[in-house]
Amino acid sequence: MSINYEFTHIDELISFGDYDQAITELTWRLSENPDETESLWRIGVAFTEKNEPFKAMKALDYFFTFVEEHPQAIEAKGCAFFKLGDREKARELLEKAEELQPDSSSVKRNLGVVYNMIGMRKKAHERFKQSYELNPADYRTEYALAMSYIHYAEYYQAEEILSRMLSQQIPADFRELADESYHWVKQKRGHNEKKQE
Repeated sequence: MSINYEFTHIDELISFGDYDQAITELTWRLSENPDETESLWRIGVAFTEKNEPFKAMKALDYFFTFVEEHPQAIEAKGCAFFKLGDREKARELLEKAEELQPDSSSVKRNLGVVYNMIGMRKKAHERFKQSYELNPADYRTEYALAMSYIHYAEYYQAEEILSRMLSQQIPADFRELADESYHWVKQKRGHNEKKQE
């Protein structure tokens, strides 16, 4: 089995939210070769996504002793800082990741989340739209953009995206959020239409 195939498999596990399995496989690889950079940054991503930012930081800090600039690792470290409550450091790193990888939908989405949390709503909305254009099938981007449309009372656009989201195979927690939001938006649109009659 080639290394490329193995990492493609691990990337798919992370993409589909199977972080435990990805971490198990990456931990095994790192037990064989603790300095394998391709495993180090990926386990940092997996720990970040699993909401274990301290473990992510440990892996990513070690990774950066070997590699100076790596957009996915910088993005993961920015997200870990965000989860640790340091929004300014998160913003700084995600902006750097965006410079290095301007066509990354996940960088734009995560930067949008940070902008949203620090009150830069317009910039957040722009990043969510850019992320959606780059990867319209990413359920996390769909949800973030739908919530941003709701903030701007653009309910039709939000409903359209949430409807699309619900037609896809997505994790149960996001399906539940999307379903609740979709019904709320439909009610809100119905109420607004009645008021206009």
